[in-house]
Amino acid sequence: MLFSPVIAVLSWIPLVGSLLGFAVSAAAFIFALVVGLVLSCLVIAIAWVFYRPLIGVSMLVLVAIGVYFIFVFPDGEAAVEDDGGVTTSDEIATDSTETSPQNADEASSPVA
Repeated sequence: MLFSPVIAVLSWIPLVGSLLGFAVSAAAFIFALVVGLVLSCLVIAIAWVFYRPLIGVSMLVLVAIGVYFIFVFPDGEAAVEDDGGVTTSDEIATDSTETSPQNADEASSPVA
């Protein structure tokens, strides 16, 4: 319901509108599913803490792990390399300075 105006606007684009609308609706569904599961497990875990503390605390730990993977684990400063590895932005900056044309000229000239 929340994304239906966006999907309706995307469906007006010729040839790719329905594909873009499907992609937005699928992404919204996955986001809502993950957030809904984590929040429902949080409520259930809080209820279990009062009746069976060992089970409730273990469920709270599982919820904390889920929240970690949602908000902390996907590092936004990562970039994908050609070989499929992940490189941080600091490594990208050092790689670009090593391969600059100035450094290439200095490396080829003899040192006296």
